[in-house]
Amino acid sequence: MDLVVLAIIAALYVAAAKLGLTIAFVNPSATPVWPPTGIALAALLLVGRRAWPAILVGAWLANVGITGWSLTTLFIATGNTLEALVGAWLVERFACGRNAFERVGDLFRFVALAAFVSTMVSATIGVTSLVLGGFADWSGYGTIWLTWWLGDMAGNLLVAPPLILWANPPYPAWKPRRTLEAVALITLLALVAWWAFGQTLKEALELKFLCIPFLIWAAIRFDRRLAATATLALAGVATWGILRTHDSIALTEAHEVVLLLQAFLGICSVTSLALAALAAETRSARQQLEERVAQRTRELSEALRRLQDAQEALVRREKLALLGQLASGVGHELRNPLGVMSNAVYYLEQVLRGAPDKVGEYLEMLRRQITLSDRIVGNLLDLARISPGRRHEVALHAVVQHQLERLGSLNGVEVRVEIPEDMPPVLADDVQVGQIVFNLLTNAVQAMADAGGTLMIRAACDSPEQARLEIADSGPGIPIEGQERIFEPLFSTKARGMGLGLAISRSLARANAGDITVSSRVGEGATFTMTLPTAQRAGTS
Repeated sequence: MDLVVLAIIAALYVAAAKLGLTIAFVNPSATPVWPPTGIALAALLLVGRRAWPAILVGAWLANVGITGWSLTTLFIATGNTLEALVGAWLVERFACGRNAFERVGDLFRFVALAAFVSTMVSATIGVTSLVLGGFADWSGYGTIWLTWWLGDMAGNLLVAPPLILWANPPYPAWKPRRTLEAVALITLLALVAWWAFGQTLKEALELKFLCIPFLIWAAIRFDRRLAATATLALAGVATWGILRTHDSIALTEAHEVVLLLQAFLGICSVTSLALAALAAETRSARQQLEERVAQRTRELSEALRRLQDAQEALVRREKLALLGQLASGVGHELRNPLGVMSNAVYYLEQVLRGAPDKVGEYLEMLRRQITLSDRIVGNLLDLARISPGRRHEVALHAVVQHQLERLGSLNGVEVRVEIPEDMPPVLADDVQVGQIVFNLLTNAVQAMADAGGTLMIRAACDSPEQARLEIADSGPGIPIEGQERIFEPLFSTKARGMGLGLAISRSLARANAGDITVSSRVGEGATFTMTLPTAQRAGTS
């Protein structure tokens, strides 16, 4: 595979050399346009140092037809090879190598090192070899050297950039409309260049600036690849247009015109590549700025959410503290008269044993209301004195079964229990966990009291350290706004109730290093999920 690549490089070098030598006016070996220089530099930057034999062979084959089988040919080929090696080393060392066109600073270093400095190597060795070999006179050394140097410079500025850029991924993913625009750009540029440089020399030099807007278009609207390609296309069409008229002018004038044209094209190449790099840097900076703004916005949103959560938690703590103070202060005072009322009802039941049934019904109604009031006071006191209990291993299956038996009548609700037999025990206070399960079961049954339904109880382990118990009903569900407040004290979605059961349940769960969450859709029931640490977690912590 390496031999095939080297052969391709050598063949391209020879073909480009033959093309460039067609406009060698001052000396058969010195041309103002030398594309092989760009091919050699691109090959070394893309393939690596192992490409130098192909460059040496290609340069020797390109010159052997002019200077023959002589040391001059060998010296010229050696100079061309050293020029490419020096240029590649300088670009890799100081201008980011094959990525030299990514930033404006690297681009200008590429121009200075590859176009201005390294090309002096080939020009100096080559022209000196021509003079010493008798193929040129010392009197023309300066003119031939300048032509050689400018020709190699044009090769590195016009040919190397598109080769390097198109061989360097990632490649542009243009949509069909974008591709059509690129084709239209190159086509219009070629047509304008063909017309402008097909005029007389004077008119061509005056009209050449009409091509600059197309190069700006390619640099700003597209990228470095198309900018370099557009400049190379312009160079080809412009050089061909000038050569069409060279038969009618003196060789000296034609030589000067081509040198001026190559200088113009070199400036166009550097300018368009710099604009493209600057546009790419601007787009990259804008994208980074947008990403930073988006990231900062997300951070601010997250900070605001945490602040709101902290504020809500503070409000809940203050509310719970206030309720605790109220419950502890008033609860005992309420239970005393409730006890008196309960005793009075009992006395009346004994005294009025033979009274009409209506009296008994009213007495039973009083007893139920006294019991309900006593339960409410008990909930208030529970809310005030919640604290971590005695945590030990608790089997969720046993807790669920016990609380279902305690619940008694289910009002036609079907119960399904899915708790694995190998479910690991949780580490919690069994009394508090039992109260949580009883409250959740009671709420689920009450949600389905009117039409019946299915009560699903599932348990699983999300991880070896955490167990999950789900209690789901098929009731009417809870609206989104209700889910956000369902665990707040004194908030209830039911017509009857104080809204303390779920608040107490969550507080009990958190006192046991767990939590309770709810998920629901209106019309599809609600699922309350309690998480608790397993005994295994306690053993590893």
